[in-house]
Amino acid sequence: MQNGFSQIGQVSFKNHHDHYIIHHQSDNESAISELDLLSNEEELQAITVWGTDGEYRFLKGSTTLKSGWYYIANDLENLVSALQVIYPACISLLVAHDNKTIRSQSLFAKLSRQTGMYGRTKNISQDGATKLIAEACKAPSCDKVCLWTYDSEHTQMPNTPIAPQLPLICQEPCNHLVASCRPIVKQEWEASQAAQA
Repeated sequence: MQNGFSQIGQVSFKNHHDHYIIHHQSDNESAISELDLLSNEEELQAITVWGTDGEYRFLKGSTTLKSGWYYIANDLENLVSALQVIYPACISLLVAHDNKTIRSQSLFAKLSRQTGMYGRTKNISQDGATKLIAEACKAPSCDKVCLWTYDSEHTQMPNTPIAPQLPLICQEPCNHLVASCRPIVKQEWEASQAAQA
């Protein structure tokens, strides 16, 4: 905050006298009296479940967070806790990144460990995986910054964060991305069979 950062993902936060106010960034110009006060972290967590599109937000980094609310954090510890309710581990990952202790994992490494119904995902082609990452790992699907690619891990973010927005860090492929590999593997297999026929 001292360096001018006041937003992470779709959430804005600011110091207000002896406490902190958190709200949706689209409500930056709205009067507090126009927004609904969320009185505890359970209510804060509840607004992250369903998106503006009416769909379940299985990707917490998706850009479908509902607006029209605000939350008051009494101190910095409560501010960090509240932000991590909305975006799990977002501040912890930033701290780990700054301390150079963060660890990332490539998609290839994650898929190579899959078994059972996801075991075949390791057969996805690099081209298919690269296209999937390009489509699924950016807004509006997800607002996070990947520290990984198909076959490489990185410890540094691709670009230096620019105020006022702190980055949402993605240190490894999510389970949703792994599941999304299955239909692509099937399509690639069917295409190879058709080519051999």
